Amino acid sequence: MELEMKSSLLLHLLLGFVSVVGMIAVAPVQCALAEDSFVKAPDGVVKYRLSNLTVKEDFRGKHFSFDYKRTAEGEGTPQLRYRTKRGVSRVSGLPIRIDESGDFHLRDMFARTRTILNGGDDEFAIEFFLVADVGVGESFLVSNVVSSGKLGSRLKVRQPSEADRQRIAALRIAKLPPRTVPAGHQRSNATTSLVPGTPCLYGIAGDWKPGVFVAISSPSYVKVKPADSDRLRVVKRSEWLAISDEDFKAQQSSPGQYKLDFQVLEGSYLVLPKGYNPISAEQELVKGTPLRREYQSEWQDVFFLAKEPAAARVLVRDSRGAKVEFVPYGKLAISQQALEGQSVAATKEKFASFVADVAQLNVGSASMESGAGFSNRAASSSPATASSGANPFGGSEVKPPRLGPLRTWQDQSGKFKIRAQFVRQEGSAVVLKREDERTVSVPIDRLSGVDQEYLAKLDEKMGDESASPFEDDVEVSGVAAVDYSKIMQPVARITDLSWGAKSVAISPNNKLLMIGRKASCASLCELPSGRMLVDSGRMEHMGDIGVCAFTPDGKVLLMGGAKGLVEVYAVAPDGSLKLKKQHQVHGAEVTAMSLSADGRFALTGAADKGAKYWEISSGQVRGVIADFAGKIKATRIAPSGYELMVTDGKMLTVYSTNESAVVKTLEVGRSHVSGQAAAISPDGKTLANGNAYAIELWDLELGAKVGVLEGKEINWSMRYGPDSRHLFAGGNGVIRIWDCQRRAKVQENVIGKSFYVKNLTVSPDGSLVSAPCEFSAVVVLKAGQ
Repeated sequence: MELEMKSSLLLHLLLGFVSVVGMIAVAPVQCALAEDSFVKAPDGVVKYRLSNLTVKEDFRGKHFSFDYKRTAEGEGTPQLRYRTKRGVSRVSGLPIRIDESGDFHLRDMFARTRTILNGGDDEFAIEFFLVADVGVGESFLVSNVVSSGKLGSRLKVRQPSEADRQRIAALRIAKLPPRTVPAGHQRSNATTSLVPGTPCLYGIAGDWKPGVFVAISSPSYVKVKPADSDRLRVVKRSEWLAISDEDFKAQQSSPGQYKLDFQVLEGSYLVLPKGYNPISAEQELVKGTPLRREYQSEWQDVFFLAKEPAAARVLVRDSRGAKVEFVPYGKLAISQQALEGQSVAATKEKFASFVADVAQLNVGSASMESGAGFSNRAASSSPATASSGANPFGGSEVKPPRLGPLRTWQDQSGKFKIRAQFVRQEGSAVVLKREDERTVSVPIDRLSGVDQEYLAKLDEKMGDESASPFEDDVEVSGVAAVDYSKIMQPVARITDLSWGAKSVAISPNNKLLMIGRKASCASLCELPSGRMLVDSGRMEHMGDIGVCAFTPDGKVLLMGGAKGLVEVYAVAPDGSLKLKKQHQVHGAEVTAMSLSADGRFALTGAADKGAKYWEISSGQVRGVIADFAGKIKATRIAPSGYELMVTDGKMLTVYSTNESAVVKTLEVGRSHVSGQAAAISPDGKTLANGNAYAIELWDLELGAKVGVLEGKEINWSMRYGPDSRHLFAGGNGVIRIWDCQRRAKVQENVIGKSFYVKNLTVSPDGSLVSAPCEFSAVVVLKAGQ
């Protein structure tokens, strides 16, 4: 049954259990399942037998004990349920491990309270049973029912349909290697000699598919190229791979006859397109040369700009616009046609036109001594190349913008000089475009007197700092719609939050604010009015609500508590909530949460020094990332869903959902207690990691620290804006905004006094920021547009 938030909380007060199995303390949680949604477990699903239910009563209440024993192996993880006259619920809290056999010991803690509420009449009846969710959309009854008292009705269970049986069978088959091997073939094992290029069969969904062996991934896994795909698959080396008898013998006698007739980009799972080759750091390329880069297990078209020591600077275009990025050479490939065009004048001119509008991009920022920096996203002005899928050889010419004259600029010491064009003036700094197409931001007070006089004359000529003094206005289209240069203004303040706020989340439409509170409470408020729509009251089964988040479509809300439980609610257009699911994901406080782009999966980290990737609808865990030194501070799911990132402030771990394994680790701190917070940028390229009073910036593609934001106090919370450029950090009663490209503080907002801002959130469009501002209040700030 779908129960509204308040009604489920009433049941928490009326009926509670403590399990003494392994000294685990748990509390009941209202289940979102209807009674008639259970299906009798068919063959292939695990089954149990419950017996010997005993009920004892003393001054502490009623005690329930019963045994369980597994009677059939199969799919599914069993979970304990109980039913009363109020409906079906699950016993939750710390995980209850149900082994092959054992017993349960439960106590009704609120019998006396219930008797008082019922006027002394406590005709209490209860049933216990086990269910299992195997990931096929149904909850299966996997045990008999044991009961105490008479409920007056029976648990409604339907017989499994043929479709149910087929789904279970398919699930089991998918987890097993094919039963038989085709005639003339033999299975591979851990010691089988394998030569790259050898034709093979690999197992998938109980069947064999043709492919080619590529390489050994690990002692237990190998990489195979399917015959019908250009993306490698990772399969188990034993039982899941088969080779013909003829090829098996030929591998031993003449292995030289087997060769790969394709190339794989090193360190990836992508086969290079026909006619493409990887590039190297030594290779000289013409500006604008079309290349392809590996990005989130897909190919993306980019355009070469300049060489850097460890990476190439390229122009990237997509549906959101254009930006300049640094891409390691090992992730780039060039076509033979583009390679041959390097020495053809007409082709070189065509290549240059692909990046003619690069002067319009704010390519980076730095002092005059250093040109290193990051780029921000900008809108493309080239219709021919606006789509990454467009043919780069068929585009039309793009007229480059005309900026200021090229002149020599120098600092006051005369030691540093650059040749550059004036782009625009930004407050106390000037943006210049260098000869290598990179833009730099230089403080005006560091320029020579001659240059400052030149700028003063430009001011007189312009009459307005925002206008260009030259024939054409400069369109720096990388400026975001949100203007963080202006102090943010408060638009809402929610007060009288008993016990204080601990976490916040803003809905994608900016109309709802979720506030997780201490003392096991939560509130949902309307924005910008601040009117409270839902106030949960105490939720003892959850503990303090430390994290909360809306799915990208705003239709689902997740809350994670101090007891490791995550609740899933459906969000109605009017702001009402309905409890959908409850998942015991962790055994300790949930400290970090990120959701997939399609809203189907969550990646949560906890104080138990680990993270889990799991399906929101079923709670089924798809991946575990463990062995951290401390609590998890930040998580990220790549838009493709193929890559996960987790950090505790000391180590950042990258996990591949394709391989179901960790593929990269990076040490980013001396200790997990060096700082209080960390944040991973939405594009997955930068990590901001607290270290005492400073924030260290790490380039996650290069695996190197690239900058430091110096501060005067500890940063208790961090969150990137959607542009992956601006970082929001909470201190002692303040929220600071940093421009990570310019390595500069943009603004400081005082929101409280002597109050550590330990949690903050940024709306998906970047226009709103919210955080607890004092013990019992939350503030919402709005940025300039």
